[in-house]
Order: sequence, then C-alpha cells, then structure tokens
Amino acid sequence: MESKLTRFFEDLREQGLRTPGTDYIAASLAALSDQSDQALVHLESAVEKGWSKLWWLEQDPAFDALRSDTRFAQVVATLQARLAGTR
Repeated sequence: MESKLTRFFEDLREQGLRTPGTDYIAASLAALSDQSDQALVHLESAVEKGWSKLWWLEQDPAFDALRSDTRFAQVVATLQARLAGTR
C-alpha cells in the first residue's frame, strides 16, 4: 500500500519538481516500502541529476535491503567514480 508521504512526493514529481533531492527522498520512501525496483529508478535519477552524497547513501538505513543488489552497487560505483574525478 502506498503511503500518503510517498504519494505526496510522486505528486510533486508529476508537477515538475524533479530535483536530485526529491528523487533521493522518493527512492528512500520506495525502499522503505519494499519497492526495490522503483527505489533504484529514483536513486539512479537522483544521481544522474547530480545528487552526490555518497557518505550518506553508504549509511542510510533506508537502503539496507538493497545493498546486495548489483544495481545499487552500480549506483555506488558511479558516485565513487564521479567523486574521484572531482578531487
């Protein structure tokens, strides 16, 4: 069942508010709702738009269930590569 908060963020995104931060929050909410595929879609979108808080992603408990997923590992690797290029 979709929570009111999840629906709120989906409504914001449908109205054009698609920022890296809103995508990350949508990913977190989806992950906490056991919607792994949707969580990864939102997380990938956040990263593509410039979200780069790798330190937070690595410890955010919302994504604990996804840490063994190869797609999650790819998002982490993308962020690591991006951050290595900026140092």
